[in-house]
Amino acid sequence: MQSHRYIPAILLLFLGGCFSEPEYSNVPEIDFKSIQQYTVLDAFNQPQGGVEITITFQDGDGNLGLDLNGEDADNPDFADYLVSDTGDSTLNKYRNNYFIDVYRREGDVFQLVEYPDESSFSGVFPHLSDSEKEKPIEGDLEYTFILLPSSGTSPLSEGDVIKFEIQIADRDLQDSNIIESDTITVIGY
Repeated sequence: MQSHRYIPAILLLFLGGCFSEPEYSNVPEIDFKSIQQYTVLDAFNQPQGGVEITITFQDGDGNLGLDLNGEDADNPDFADYLVSDTGDSTLNKYRNNYFIDVYRREGDVFQLVEYPDESSFSGVFPHLSDSEKEKPIEGDLEYTFILLPSSGTSPLSEGDVIKFEIQIADRDLQDSNIIESDTITVIGY
């Protein structure tokens, strides 16, 4: 009689092995999930406005994320600057893998807020899979940064209504779709 108790468990294990991995495109796909504002204190105990954006992602070969202090450090695809045959250098988009643009509401439309390249909110997120083999991955990616409204380097001011356009790239330099966040109102400090 006791052997009958294990048959359903063995059957479930067998059926669990029948499910295949999801099939996603090798080009990353993202969707907006949430945006939150919060306050942090800087080294001088002064409040600063933080923003956390959460997106969902899917990638068919799992090659999302950069390790610029490790295995990706010497790859010229991720260098800070690209040098042409004539010796001219340009800032390399793929020195980052998380791209973000800020849009401010001006009247009834949103306009791109211009930042110098060195002070953009774009950045790097780490490898999202520990696997050496290509396999599909999906999940949430949280990205945080500090807004500095009314500072000498920020074109934003308290009360501005803003939203963000977000895109990510994989290690094959394939860009995801572009998504848009909900709006937030900039808090002054």
